[in-house]
Amino acid sequence: MFFSRPVFAADLTGGNAVIDRVYNDSWSNFTLVDTNNPIAVNGILNTWSIWAKNLTKVQLKIFRLTGVDYTVVGESELVVLNAIGINTFNLTNPISVNKGDFVGLYFQDAGGVAFDLDSGGFSSGNLDGTVKFTNPGKNPHLGEVVHFDDSSNRTYSLSVGGTIKYIVDKDKIECPTADYTSIQAVVTALSDGDTIYVCKDSYNESVVVNKQNMTIVSIDGANFTTIEATKSGSSKFAFKLTKSGITIKGFTIKNADRIFGPSGIASAIILNKDNAIINNNIFEHNSYGIYSIGSNNNKITNNIFKNGIEIEGNGAAISLVGSANEISGNQIQDNDTEALIIGNNSTISKNNKITTNAIVGSGIILIRTNSNNITSNLIKNSKSNGILLSLTSKQNTIKTNSILGAKKDGISIETQATNNTIQNNMIKDSLGLDARDLTSPLKNAWILNMCLTSYPTSLCKFSSF
Repeated sequence: MFFSRPVFAADLTGGNAVIDRVYNDSWSNFTLVDTNNPIAVNGILNTWSIWAKNLTKVQLKIFRLTGVDYTVVGESELVVLNAIGINTFNLTNPISVNKGDFVGLYFQDAGGVAFDLDSGGFSSGNLDGTVKFTNPGKNPHLGEVVHFDDSSNRTYSLSVGGTIKYIVDKDKIECPTADYTSIQAVVTALSDGDTIYVCKDSYNESVVVNKQNMTIVSIDGANFTTIEATKSGSSKFAFKLTKSGITIKGFTIKNADRIFGPSGIASAIILNKDNAIINNNIFEHNSYGIYSIGSNNNKITNNIFKNGIEIEGNGAAISLVGSANEISGNQIQDNDTEALIIGNNSTISKNNKITTNAIVGSGIILIRTNSNNITSNLIKNSKSNGILLSLTSKQNTIKTNSILGAKKDGISIETQATNNTIQNNMIKDSLGLDARDLTSPLKNAWILNMCLTSYPTSLCKFSSF
């Protein structure tokens, strides 16, 4: 895996000092690689500079040496040098580079870039020089292996700059220039606002992310990059987020399946602060996928939760106490636990948005929650209720959901849950009742719901499907 952070351009160096030099080329339509000063670190190039002798057209090339082959791994657009002296260009498409890559140029016209002749002359057919050339007529592009024809000991006024990436990989196979082998080591080494990119592998860690606005993202996606939860004290987790603004993206996170004491939590992600972004992950075989007892303004989107397990009657794909959270676009399937538990007995959770989730085999429970929107979800074959409003849950909107085949009730509202709006839902094939409201007299608004069985009997507006 690798991580990157914003840095001064000088922190990522490659090429040579951009100064006026003695010579400029007479050839045109050829390519060169300058091996004097390879790129010093892994990173992303976003700028390059040359010293122009004439106003001609040139193109930056980045080469990677594998064995004896030079391969083009990045290139700029063909640019026109716009002034005699220093010319600096921003790359339209930044180039990912490894430590040890080389800078080079393609010259459409002659005489563009300044160079010094360090020793000897031009050596036709000999590739021992520091600068290697193709014959005229060669402009290799991205992914092509270049066969150079001649060389010379020269130094060109060409440099590159950008953003550092420190590569970390468990076995250094996918990322052989890696500097670290564990995610926790990277988190510890970095600062607030940094980004960590993870190479594909399986990592056994309990990572405490204690840097604000840090991003941890896989390169190849959740199908190729796995985090196995490990024991930490009485708990078992993969990530514990202890600062705000953290992003976790693109992992399979699994096997948070055991506690080691009465206060322990088995959760793939333990969420202790606000403003997290958790998306495009696969959660598998966890007691809790995401667990928090006080966290606001989080976005939990487009994840898959599957094969969740209960531990001593506890567990959920997502168990969240807090406000203004978005839970949308997730697939929650084949879990022994509930899908979503929002709120608890002691704290009011409000203004959460739960929408467009596809849930199979479990349901949604709201406990002492106010002013939440539960809309356009598919809830199928829940092992209990499809949606349950518990305790003093008030002013919630439950709208345009499809709730099919619940083993208990489709939508069930307890006696203290009042002033809620239940509208335009389709509820069918429940083994209990499609709709149940225990407030007396009726203290919730049931509007245009399509269902067959209810208590009181007035809750279903349409009874045909």
